[in-house]
Amino acid sequence: MKDILIEQRSNNFVVENNRWRFTKTRLEYIAQKIRHTISIFQGEWFLDKSIGIPYIPGDDVGKDMHRRMIETALQVRIGEIDGVEKFLAFSSSMDRATRTLTINFTVQIDTGEKYSDSVPIGIGG
Repeated sequence: MKDILIEQRSNNFVVENNRWRFTKTRLEYIAQKIRHTISIFQGEWFLDKSIGIPYIPGDDVGKDMHRRMIETALQVRIGEIDGVEKFLAFSSSMDRATRTLTINFTVQIDTGEKYSDSVPIGIGG
């Protein structure tokens, strides 16, 4: 499947030779789908309210049980993405000063390829 490629850092469409660039490989397509899914909260995107992660309240985010629930929700959402076969690694770190939870993960996709990323997620509060 193909999708218009979005530059990860700027969230702008990638343009090559005055044309939008589409994803070229299955890995590129799934990687973009993962980043998109976990970069928005559920209900924010008007075209499909089911896409995204559940809202993460800021209260008790540092508590172990709350953080494990957030990590589990993120793993479930990533695992539900078509083409993601299994997790090979998952960890997170919390920066209380910036109220940012950063997740680091590696997944294997249905082509056997691995995809690793580190994604910061703002915590509400």
